[in-house]
Amino acid sequence: MGVGDHNLFVQEPYSKKITISDQREIKIDLQIPMAEKIVFTGNVFDGETMEPVVGAILEGVSRDFSKFDEWRATTTEDGSFENDSKSGKN
Repeated sequence: MGVGDHNLFVQEPYSKKITISDQREIKIDLQIPMAEKIVFTGNVFDGETMEPVVGAILEGVSRDFSKFDEWRATTTEDGSFENDSKSGKN
């Protein structure tokens, strides 16, 4: 993503506005309630051009380590990603 204001959201009301200036990396603590098993799916778009972001890496860590693994997903050519939160595989 480029410099500017962006909105990170999973579903309402779980969202957070972030501003990027010249940071190489930003860590965000966005907390949402989770089910026993969930498949994360979504799309990443550039906030200014609304073009899909290819190759964006999304990573997550559960706060309850007895139930969920860390997970990682990479966006595809259309900016989409999918990840199974139970296995931690994408």
